[in-house]
Amino acid sequence: MEWEPATFQEALDAAGDDLGAVEPPSLTSDFYALSASFYAPFGTSEGTGAQHLDKVLSTRLEPGHLSAGQHDDPLALGQALIAEEALRYFTERLAELKLPVVTDNHIERLRDAVYKTALHRPLGEIYNLVWRSTRSAAEAAQKNPRAPRVNMSTFAVNQFETHAQRAVTDPEWPIKAFGAVAGCGLSAMARTLFYTLLDLPPLETSVPDIVQELPQPAPEAPPSVAESGFQGEAAAQDDDDDLALFIR
Repeated sequence: MEWEPATFQEALDAAGDDLGAVEPPSLTSDFYALSASFYAPFGTSEGTGAQHLDKVLSTRLEPGHLSAGQHDDPLALGQALIAEEALRYFTERLAELKLPVVTDNHIERLRDAVYKTALHRPLGEIYNLVWRSTRSAAEAAQKNPRAPRVNMSTFAVNQFETHAQRAVTDPEWPIKAFGAVAGCGLSAMARTLFYTLLDLPPLETSVPDIVQELPQPAPEAPPSVAESGFQGEAAAQDDDDDLALFIR
């Protein structure tokens, strides 16, 4: 789905703070309601249906249930979440130090360095590198008050690239991991992956750690009757009720 405006707050402002008048998202691809209703876990009500779906998804996402084709998904997601959390902290640190955001012509360099580091180091250590880099930029801004402040943000990117290169190429380089960052808590997705699915500490776990903790891939197996949503005649509910519930 695609939202326009891009953020909910902008949409709410455009609707005059009327939740009922907020424009719904537009679909970017085909959506087949009846097919989705058939394959989604069923329930006797919206509440039980949601609980059943949550239980099924949680079970299917347990590391021990991942097939060979799904085994790399937690690794890719772990890298992305570590990197995006670090990038968010970088942005917040610049704002805290009264430095401008990284310009468009340098943001890709920063993203590339962060994503490469996220393949080797845990989030807590990358937080440390972000803090060092932005602190150096703030100190440079104080020593050179006439220099454009946007240059100081670029300096922070350059510093992070240097630290990231060493962090990647020298695995023995000790970096003190941050235990937490005040005012920059983890996203819900990061908490779900590390705490709920992997049962690993998010600030101390690297992608190689996830590789070590994941069990061997499970054999491919067809979904159970309860998961597929198929019901025999005895358990079948009224189709009109199901359709009305799904459309709502």
